[in-house]
Amino acid sequence: ARRANLKCADYDGFMDSRSDGQFPYEHLVLVCIGKRCNSEGVGEAIREDLKARNKELGNKGRVRVCSVSCLDLCEEGPNVVIWPAGTTHGAQSIESARRHYAVAVAAAPAARKIPVL
Repeated sequence: ARRANLKCADYDGFMDSRSDGQFPYEHLVLVCIGKRCNSEGVGEAIREDLKARNKELGNKGRVRVCSVSCLDLCEEGPNVVIWPAGTTHGAQSIESARRHYAVAVAAAPAARKIPVL
């Protein structure tokens, strides 16, 4: 894994828009489904698998799995980025993405309730 130096425009200002200033999840898992990362549907399959696994493990309130259209790391895809660590995992399969997800979630502190005002 390598450190990502990425800025996701979709999340710019998200913290500022919340009155409590806190991000509602302990982890954000971004799965690239861009044209090259999703060749043969691999990116979509990884995202769907991680979303189902996340729900199955009861982590929906603390871990958010979502897709992004392109991380601009196409030569290394399919890619998965896990925040807040900022690690980028390239050349993913469903099995390797599951391993990275498991490590990130195991390292997370106990789930906490964050009031949404």
